[in-house]
Amino acid sequence: MELVSLLGNMARLEGDPVAHCHVVLGDREFRTFGGHLFEATTSVTVEIFMRVFEGEVSRRFDANYGANLLTI
Repeated sequence: MELVSLLGNMARLEGDPVAHCHVVLGDREFRTFGGHLFEATTSVTVEIFMRVFEGEVSRRFDANYGANLLTI
C-alpha cells in the first residue's frame, strides 16, 4: 500500500498524548481506501509535516455525542 494522504491532529486525553489520524491508502491496482489510521508500519520513509499552535489542545469525553471532543 502507498500512503496517499494522512491528516489529523495531536491532543492530550487525560494527560496523555493521542493522535487522531485520517488516511487514504492506494494499492497496486490504483484503488484507494480511506478511514481512521490506528497503527501502521512503514518500509522506506514517510514525510510528515506538523503545524504547531500556541497553547494546548486536549480532548474531553462529551456524553451528548459519546466521543472525546477537542477542547481548545
